[in-house]
Amino acid sequence: MKLVPPIISIALFTWSCFSNVFIFEEGSSSFLFGLICLVFGFGHLSWFANPALVTAWVLYFRRRFRLASAFAAVALLLGLSAFLITELPRDEAGNTTRILGFYRGYYLWMSAHSVILLSSLYLWAKTNKQNKNR
Repeated sequence: MKLVPPIISIALFTWSCFSNVFIFEEGSSSFLFGLICLVFGFGHLSWFANPALVTAWVLYFRRRFRLASAFAAVALLLGLSAFLITELPRDEAGNTTRILGFYRGYYLWMSAHSVILLSSLYLWAKTNKQNKNR
């Protein structure tokens, strides 16, 4: 049962990699799905949520729920920093366009952070309570 939340989180992350992320003011954003953002998005603060999320998964599997919670919280906050991105390139010529909003890929990605954070917090509290009762 403890393996279900990280598997759901990983599945949400994977789904986000194959979903559109941004809504552009002009031009098509259909080419900019999650995997492209993962590979080329390291110039933005929000990209650093990815290594924090992977670290949270590893710590969760190692039953280090307190640290997993901390890394998942950092990943969530870094992911929210995507709202600070106002423009992105829309073509190879370097022309940029404003971001009007987010598609499903962004919300799936953020859901992956939320699932691992909530499950880590729950299991941390549960194991903490069990340790106090001993």
